[in-house]
Amino acid sequence: VSGDTLRILDAQTGRERGIWSAQPANPGSQSAAKPVPVPEGLAMLTPRGIAIVRSENAALVREILVPEGFSSAPILAGRELVAVSGKGEVLVMDPSAGTVLVAIKTSLSGPCLLPRWSSGRLVVASRSGTVLSIDLGQRSVQWERSTGKTLEGDVEVGEGRLFIKTGSSELLILDI
Repeated sequence: VSGDTLRILDAQTGRERGIWSAQPANPGSQSAAKPVPVPEGLAMLTPRGIAIVRSENAALVREILVPEGFSSAPILAGRELVAVSGKGEVLVMDPSAGTVLVAIKTSLSGPCLLPRWSSGRLVVASRSGTVLSIDLGQRSVQWERSTGKTLEGDVEVGEGRLFIKTGSSELLILDI
C-alpha cells in the first residue's frame, strides 16, 4: 500500500497483478489504514465507506457505504468488520453482503485508536481518553471509562487487562 493505492504483486515474479486506487478516505484521519483481509479479499477505507477488493487482482467486489466516514480503521472480528464511524457509532459490518448489520451508539467522539477484539469482546478507545468494552454477540456496550488522559498508539489486550500508551508516555493498565 502506497498512500491510497493498493498494488497486488506476484510474490515469485514481482510482476503487478492488479492495482486499486481511491481518494483519501478522510483527510488527516485513517486514510493510510492498512488493508484488512476478509473472506473475499481485502477491505480498504474509501471516501464513501469501505471497498472490498479481490486479493488476486485488486478488482472491486463491493462497497459498504458509510457517508459519515470513519474515526477508526476497521478490524476483522470473527467474520464481521468493525470500525468506529464519524458519528461515534461502532459499526458491525458484513463484508460478504456489503451491509452494515448494526450501529451501536456510544459516547465516542473524534479520532479513535485501532479497536481490539478478543473472545467476543471489542475494546475501543478514543484519543481523548474514553475507553469502551462492547459485547459483539449482544451488540451492546458493557462498560465505559474516562481515563482523563490523551491516548496514543494501539490498545493491547492480555491477561484480563488493557494496556494503552498515553500522550505523556505513561502506560495505562485497566482491568477488564
